Amino acid sequence: MPAQPDPTRTRYSQNSALLTKNNSSKYLFEFLSVFLAVVFAFGLNNWNDNRHELRAEEGILREIANGLRKDIEDLELNKSGHQQGLEACVYWQGLVGGKEAETSKAIQSLGILTRDFLSVQNRSGYESLKSRGLHLIRDESLRLEIISLYEFEFHLLSQLEENYAAMQFHRSYFHPINDLVSPSLQFGPSGAITGFTLPLALDPPSKNRLWVYLSKIAAGRLNMMLLYTSAKDRAEELVSRIESQLQ
Repeated sequence: MPAQPDPTRTRYSQNSALLTKNNSSKYLFEFLSVFLAVVFAFGLNNWNDNRHELRAEEGILREIANGLRKDIEDLELNKSGHQQGLEACVYWQGLVGGKEAETSKAIQSLGILTRDFLSVQNRSGYESLKSRGLHLIRDESLRLEIISLYEFEFHLLSQLEENYAAMQFHRSYFHPINDLVSPSLQFGPSGAITGFTLPLALDPPSKNRLWVYLSKIAAGRLNMMLLYTSAKDRAEELVSRIESQLQ
């Protein structure tokens, strides 16, 4: 007669299998819970980092835009100053050519003739961006436009206005021009210029030298006006892009 299975052992085996299955389910649930918690925490941390960087980017872009608005005003002022200097050159070229002149205008234009300017930009926003890392600006084309404006256009203007000898009108031409025109100047008791003896007391070589000086100043001022126009247009376009980005 075949042996009968032990009911007690059978129940034990069934209970053991069930317990193992329950433990496995428990461990799987705990593992999934821990995994999901880590993933959620990691995602939340990334979200917080992205939000923080987004706010930092917006803050720096606003700072750059505010600085550029002031720069645009300064660019226009310097361009206007070079325009006045160019008009003074044209006026004095007329005097050299024998044109009649108003004394007051001749004196005023002589003071404007060799006036220099400083190109000063509000770079705080851009310097903040560089300290945080240029990559903070996510839009690559916008980032490159910002870099180009500050590192090329603004840098070029500063170098030309302050360091390039040919554009240092006062240093290069004030004394040579005064040496040529001073014999024609009239002075009052206080020592102030009151007028000119016209036509200018210039021999042909002196007249030619004065004409060359005036032509060089005029060419330099015209070039600076073109550069200021280009920089101003670029700055206005950049402000417009930043405003669109911040909307």
